[in-house]
Amino acid sequence: MIDNEWSVAMNRTDAAGKLLAELLLHRAQGSRPVSLVGYTLGARIIFIAMEELEKHNRLDLVENVVLIGAPVSSAHGCWKWSRCVAGRLVNVFCEQDWLLYFVFRTTYLKLGVAGLEPVVVPRVENHIGKGLIPRGEPCPIAEARTEQRFESVLP
Repeated sequence: MIDNEWSVAMNRTDAAGKLLAELLLHRAQGSRPVSLVGYTLGARIIFIAMEELEKHNRLDLVENVVLIGAPVSSAHGCWKWSRCVAGRLVNVFCEQDWLLYFVFRTTYLKLGVAGLEPVVVPRVENHIGKGLIPRGEPCPIAEARTEQRFESVLP
């Protein structure tokens, strides 16, 4: 399991998360705080970046975070970085994501996965993602309906 596609992707997202944190620390975005939204591995990139920002005690760089289907632990101790988010911190999960269930849990042997269940941490808003992303519709229709469904989730 060391060099399967999932493990390689997870290692690359971890590296990308550290790079994102470095860019934020060097103010590549300018002086304004940013809102970060990520889906699946993109959500993991944000999670890793936020862990790095927490290590540097940077509380002023990120306004909002939305993680959708995040392949990260839902354990309370892994979310210490939540204090680095000035505004909303949203976890969108889907209990029926069997692919995430199988791949993440068999690779990391962890029981709690944020993309599959609520994260019980102060300040984290949990939303069930079932039905947010329509399946089998043409892209323009899907985009419009997805935007309407995400209005309650996005900052």
